[in-house]
Amino acid sequence: MATFHVLVEASGLDIPAAELELSSEQSVRIAGFCTWRVIAASTPSEAATQAMGVVAAQWSNGKYAGLRAQPVLTASDVRSLSWLARLRAKNTGYIFYPHEPRVS
Repeated sequence: MATFHVLVEASGLDIPAAELELSSEQSVRIAGFCTWRVIAASTPSEAATQAMGVVAAQWSNGKYAGLRAQPVLTASDVRSLSWLARLRAKNTGYIFYPHEPRVS
């Protein structure tokens, strides 16, 4: 079984940044996020499916479950990892991004 690094991107969110403790400003709203996950799988497509399942579980049962937000997930990049890279790879964290400002 190989090890893969999968980039999972999420969209379809509309969460106040203050609820994620990212900002004290109530006007800032989170639109989505991206995150890397390390997955052991037979194929890249299996790794992508597993990574999206891991992230979905974190949002439905984990730390972010209280937000009642179900992001739309896509696996946008899958890379094979060497054993050394696997040991160094972080398998946690998110990079959140806000909604684009509206131009009048």
